[in-house]
Amino acid sequence: MIKYNSNYMNYNEFKNFLELMYNNYLENSENWENNNLESFLEALIAITDDLDGFLIHNERKYNKNNPSWLTFADILSTAIIYE
Repeated sequence: MIKYNSNYMNYNEFKNFLELMYNNYLENSENWENNNLESFLEALIAITDDLDGFLIHNERKYNKNNPSWLTFADILSTAIIYE
């Protein structure tokens, strides 16, 4: 799993997160459950479809109509392992 500040994330931290995620994929793609574009996008769709449940499970209070950088990071990092 990719480690990042799970309390707050600004734009620059999100960019850094994306770089970490990219490097993690290059070095560990065999450990990603969704290590191709099709399965990764399917996971993103599934997470987004169940965003309320996802947020409750992660004990987050998000405004899904006005998401933050942290929301995007949480969704993207979960899509790595989401089945």
